[in-house]
Parts: sequence; structure tokens; C-alpha cells
Amino acid sequence: EILSHENEFERIFGREIALDDRKWGLDICLDTFSTGNPFVKIFDDSMGKEATQLLTELHEKPKFRAESETISHREKIKLKQIFTKSLETIFGEDEMEDSDAHKPGPKESAFSALTALYHPPETGQNLVHRLKTFLEREIILPEHFQSILENGLCLATLPSNKS
Repeated sequence: EILSHENEFERIFGREIALDDRKWGLDICLDTFSTGNPFVKIFDDSMGKEATQLLTELHEKPKFRAESETISHREKIKLKQIFTKSLETIFGEDEMEDSDAHKPGPKESAFSALTALYHPPETGQNLVHRLKTFLEREIILPEHFQSILENGLCLATLPSNKS
């Protein structure tokens, strides 16, 4: 006799799980198991695949994400704060006029700080160059910032369409 999913679940676990007067069971078909990162879909839809790839790399490649014992926990926290502050400045209001034309403005300083968070240096230079390009082409907009800040790490840490 073939048991229904609910009966099989109850047979295995010896009880029913009720939520809002409805029975819930988990049905997993391992033959077609795959994962999809919902954040990739959201970012792809709003900015495109290339911008999503850039944001993924920005979040997964900084030095403080490395499994390295050469960077202390305290240093990793400091670098994460620099990362967040740099993004806040980059996506902030238009750059304020600086009284000293020889000093870089706040946004340019933020781009430099962001660049320094990556190793080797060419990685940071490439990522920041691509980010500037997407900002100039208005593919990534300031209104995306809050979502990038809150969900950007999910792009780098959750699986994406892996089977």
C-alpha cells in the first residue's frame, strides 16, 4: 500500500505538526534537488546579471572574509566597518565641494578605501573600476543601496542555482 505524504510523515515522526489548523510536511525530491538564491533573482531583475555578479564579488572577496589567521577578529571587524562606511559614502548624496582642490573628495576617498580591502590590489582596482562604471551608467542606483547593504552578503554566501 502506498502511503500519502502526510501518513508517511506521521509514521516516521510519530506525530502530526499543525500550524494554523493546517498540516505541514516537508517533501524533498532528491532526484531533482537544486538551490536557488532568491537574492540573485531580485538583484538580477532590478540591475541585471553583470551588476549582480559585481555585487557578489564585492561582498565575497574582501580580505576580512578570508579564512586567514593573519587577520585578527578585531581587524576583521574594523575592515567590515570600513567596507560598510565606504559603501554608505559611495551611495550617499552627491559629493560635497571640497575647499582644497588638491584633496580627493569623500566619494573618491571611499573608493580608495574600498580598493584597499582586496588582495591582490588588482582585484580591488578591477572591482572598484567596474562599480564606478555601473554607477556612471546608472545601472546601480543610490536607491539600491539599502538592499545592497542588507542583502549583498547573501549574494556571496547563499548557493545560486547549484545542482
